[in-house]
Formats: sequence, C-alpha cells, structure tokens
Amino acid sequence: MSEEGAFETTVDLNGPVRGRYLEIDPPRRVVVSWGVAGSTGLPPGATRVEFTLTPTEAGTRLRRTRRPVHGTGWRHFLAGLGRAAAGEDPGTDPWGRG
Repeated sequence: MSEEGAFETTVDLNGPVRGRYLEIDPPRRVVVSWGVAGSTGLPPGATRVEFTLTPTEAGTRLRRTRRPVHGTGWRHFLAGLGRAAAGEDPGTDPWGRG
C-alpha cells in the first residue's frame, strides 16, 4: 500500500525534520523522505528512512534503514527511547532545549 502526505517532526535543535510519507504498509512498514528545514546539506526530502516493525515474543522489534549520515542521531534518540520503553527514566537529553 502506498500513501503520500507531509511528514514533520522535531528531534533536536537543528530544526524541524520535514519530508513526505512515501509508503505506509500497516502495521509492518513506513517509509519517509527526510531532511532538515533550512539546511543546505540535508534539505527536506533529501534522503529516505524506512521503519520496519516486527512482532516478537517480548513486544515489537523496530528496524530502521537510513543513510549513514543519520547514524549518530538515531543512536542517540533510540537509546533514550529504549530506556523509556523499559520503564526507566531516560534522563535529561543533552541535545534538548534548556
């Protein structure tokens, strides 16, 4: 199934991430274009990120496929998300505001 529409989120101080939903296959897969508003190096829609969700005995496995340029950010945010999902305090985000 393929559906298109605007995609926007804010993940850090670099500005809003913008792109489009390129494919949605509920409940298994979402593909979005990706880029930072106002960026010349990675403008909105410049790259593509795929999220695949797979049921496991313990819950759901999230796999994401992306360009290597995104590696640092994904490791940073997924670590905190993992702690929060486990019921732990993810702590203060050093990349956060204030």
